[in-house]
Amino acid sequence: MSPRPKKHDPLLEQAPGDGMDMRSRILLKAKQLFRVAGYSAVSINDIVRAVGITKPTLYHYFKDKETLFDEVLVDMMQRGASYIREGIKGKTTLRDRLISLTEGYLHYSPMSMTAMIRDAMAQLSEPSRAQVMSAYQESFLIPLEALFQEALTKGELSPSVNTADLAMAFVSLLDSYTLNRTAVSGRVFDYKEQAHQLVTMIMFGIMQKKDDDDATPY
Repeated sequence: MSPRPKKHDPLLEQAPGDGMDMRSRILLKAKQLFRVAGYSAVSINDIVRAVGITKPTLYHYFKDKETLFDEVLVDMMQRGASYIREGIKGKTTLRDRLISLTEGYLHYSPMSMTAMIRDAMAQLSEPSRAQVMSAYQESFLIPLEALFQEALTKGELSPSVNTADLAMAFVSLLDSYTLNRTAVSGRVFDYKEQAHQLVTMIMFGIMQKKDDDDATPY
């Protein structure tokens, strides 16, 4: 996940414009609404109003709200996986890679991904739930596990580390931080500073050391 701000959210579709087809416009607006309010709070009426179309037009492209939400989640996760690949290019150390990913996650995640998945598990049918969970595994957990496995091979992590558990813990920490910081009113968050603090805490712990730069992760 790239730490540099973009003109539009990279986890959404392209920026809206005259060249965007109707299906893409619907998907884009639905993503924006679902990410802010969640599945239950967003109605079909909200989406058609945001796009500026009628219900029959929306139903021409998407069978129902469930189908639309399913596609929104899967598309966001696939874009997130692409973002992860781009975010670690040119970075060689585990710490630099994690900082880059964390900056991007904190900068571009207005709502907890876990909250959206919880919505999916509660509201969607079994086939849709299975599709969402498969996309979550393939887009986030598997790439992160591979990143940690590479770091383990290079000697950047302790041999006792379970890379699958570490990937899950890392995503969970970022996601819960995204969710909980919305409850802290009046505080200005700097996503770059947050990223450095969180990654340092993950890799070096919270105990005082004489020289953090020479500390051994885990």
